[in-house]
Amino acid sequence: MLLLLDVSLWLEVLLWLDVSLWLDASLWLEVYARCGNNAPMTTPADYQPNTAMQPQTPLRSHYDVVIIGSGHNALIAAAYLSGAGLSVLVLERADYLGGATASQRVFPDFDAWLSRYAYLVSLLPQQIVEDLGLGFKTRRRETASFTPYIDPSGVHRGLVFSNIDPELSRSSLTELTGSANAWREYQKLMALEQVIAKIAWPSLLSPLKSRQDFRSQLDGPLECEAWESFVEQPLGLAIEKYASHDLLRGLLLTDAKIGVFTHAHDSSLLQNRCFLYHVIGNGTGEWQVPVGGMRSLVQSLVQSGQRSHAQYLVNSPATRIVCNPKSHTVSFRTGELQQQVDATRVLVNAGPRTFHRLVG
Repeated sequence: MLLLLDVSLWLEVLLWLDVSLWLDASLWLEVYARCGNNAPMTTPADYQPNTAMQPQTPLRSHYDVVIIGSGHNALIAAAYLSGAGLSVLVLERADYLGGATASQRVFPDFDAWLSRYAYLVSLLPQQIVEDLGLGFKTRRRETASFTPYIDPSGVHRGLVFSNIDPELSRSSLTELTGSANAWREYQKLMALEQVIAKIAWPSLLSPLKSRQDFRSQLDGPLECEAWESFVEQPLGLAIEKYASHDLLRGLLLTDAKIGVFTHAHDSSLLQNRCFLYHVIGNGTGEWQVPVGGMRSLVQSLVQSGQRSHAQYLVNSPATRIVCNPKSHTVSFRTGELQQQVDATRVLVNAGPRTFHRLVG
């Protein structure tokens, strides 16, 4: 079995199309189904996920699973599969584990670690944290957003939305718009977001559902409106219905445009899919921050896998995969040494171009 383990998985799960998706989905189902009842695991305080790692035991000639790349999907797969009793080897070409989820010390003169894509951790299901016994936590931000503006009299002000003080949010929006009705309409839109989050979020660790499956579960006018607003029609219609001020409209659309070239009324609904990323996390859509940065997540995931005897190699880029009926041969390079191992399954935590280069 040869599968592409790509970071696009969580977005693909939300497409709700009646067509076949990437093999990412079938991989996650397999990984999740094989989960054992692991006891909670603790993480040594001196563990450094960005330090080069070599296995403590010699390499096998054959593994149940070889995982190429060590992004968060790869590390989660390694922890689940090794916890289910399978032999697992993770190959990473860089000198650290974690891919984009790692923390890096980018300023040589300062002991400061920066996390790339740290805010995406709010899309990590709590069930995975519990299943793998991860010593990883996130914390709530007091301020959800702050948007500066200049009022008609030329005074610099800011629109503040708080995660802990609804009255602060209400008064700030009223000050911007000059209308108490703006808050009431905004609350209606937030209610729709909560509804779509409750519909979509539980499905991420379940077999993929079709559009028809989701539709059959809609209960009442609020759920139907949420589905139409965020799934079936361009997002701009809902934003313009419930927000009349351009600054508020722009703020709301931010969640639909980060990282993609689109607009509010794009008929492809790319903006809707990006928006869903930002409003369904853990059933609430609230973005929290990782305690200790993203390296604390990498640290916990690697420790979970090591407890189940998963092996990790850094500075070891895969060079070729030869597919065979019963097992596959994975070639990789460690320094000047060219090595190869056989594997029943190979999971590729990389983009399609790398995937095709390895198997081509």
